[in-house]
Amino acid sequence: MAHKFVERYYEVQRSRGFRKVERIDPTIMLKDVLGINIEYHSLSLDQSIIGYTIGTYIEMEVFDNAEPVSVALDGDTVFIERALRIGNKGRENFTIMHEGAHQIFFKFFPDYYNCGVRVLRYTSRSEFSNEESAEEYQADYLASALLMPREIVIAGLERFYRKVRCGSKVHYLGWDRKTFKTLADHLGVSKQALRIRVRELGIVIEEPPSFIVEYTE
Repeated sequence: MAHKFVERYYEVQRSRGFRKVERIDPTIMLKDVLGINIEYHSLSLDQSIIGYTIGTYIEMEVFDNAEPVSVALDGDTVFIERALRIGNKGRENFTIMHEGAHQIFFKFFPDYYNCGVRVLRYTSRSEFSNEESAEEYQADYLASALLMPREIVIAGLERFYRKVRCGSKVHYLGWDRKTFKTLADHLGVSKQALRIRVRELGIVIEEPPSFIVEYTE
């Protein structure tokens, strides 16, 4: 599923004159590929809620001026915690894509997601029922695939690491935490999100003393 939307993203960027795409901008993915609006609000007083989305129209309570106010949230809009815009770009990007992933599921699986009657909220800590936890896991997985397609991750590795081929194995030499952070920053994601995605792609990272990043083509 992710591949289809990533290909559309590439088409949009090519139409704008970008011949090479080195990272996925979640704002462009939502607005120009999915047709989803992004609004920033203070979603909770303690900033524990970092994203809201729903498949229909509802009035949501937000705290933009430290007081509760009612704001319209519809099926074509996601709400993002505005505090994420200050020095937390990786978390902000992933949260935007996470809420966009929910919207994809709403549109393709409306019966399963029961999107007309329930708001999905994304929090900074685990506060979900078992059913919601499954939905959040699915959204995390799709968001990861949209934000870090395999070809983008591999291109990043080839930019920052030295590639050595050994038979069917490809090794990237020069592993260290600073370089890994540089790669994460280059992709616009957190180190944690990149580490999880690397495992999902079957790329094995061995920390020193091996200094080897390995995967099988």
